[in-house]
Amino acid sequence: MKLRETEAAALYREATARGERGPECLGDDLLFRASTNDLGADARERIAAHIAQCSDCAREYRVARAMRPFDAEARAVLGRHIPQWWAAAAAAVVIFTIALYAWQITAALRDAQRSLVIEQGQLAHARQELARARLQVHAAALPVPQIGVPIVDLDPEPTRGGPAAAASVDVPSGTDEFALVLHLPPAIRAPAALAVIDASGTIVWRGSAAHGLDAGTITLVLSRHLVRTGDYVVRVDKTSFPFRVTWR
Repeated sequence: MKLRETEAAALYREATARGERGPECLGDDLLFRASTNDLGADARERIAAHIAQCSDCAREYRVARAMRPFDAEARAVLGRHIPQWWAAAAAAVVIFTIALYAWQITAALRDAQRSLVIEQGQLAHARQELARARLQVHAAALPVPQIGVPIVDLDPEPTRGGPAAAASVDVPSGTDEFALVLHLPPAIRAPAALAVIDASGTIVWRGSAAHGLDAGTITLVLSRHLVRTGDYVVRVDKTSFPFRVTWR
């Protein structure tokens, strides 16, 4: 059965108890340490010399030797603590781990800051490029004055007899528009529906004229992007104005 620390110490003191102690006798702690070989060579020689001359100390020394199985407990009771070097090592490992983690966090923050600076620079460059592209698009979209724009008068197609010859519109190179002046019959009143129809009968543009019909004319400007070279008809309500356009 294993004794507790306090029980081992009490047993030792009870076994070695004596009525009077001489001033030259050895202490209980010293005898117990001597029995466990926990002393230096000089101290052991001094104790051996005393035990050889003192029967009381010799008896107590024999009792202490008999209690050697309780060495660990006795050491704890007598105050002999084994140095806890492993606790210091564990603390050092924890400190090292914390320092390493802090260094990694600092390095990650530096990398994030550098990446943020680079991305901000790229964003600023992209904004500059976008502003430059917008200026170029705006400049390209500005209307350019047209020189030599043809202006052609169109009369309505007669309601009786054969079809009238289509007016010819010849647009020179470098010009992207032409104007048609439609002479309206008196029966057309505002608002009038307008449509531009190609040779296949497809309506390429549709609109209305709500004002300006009192003068009896409508001025219609068509662009190269709307009509191509070919035959067309402008229809105002039920009145047709045929024409043929040629782009140079």
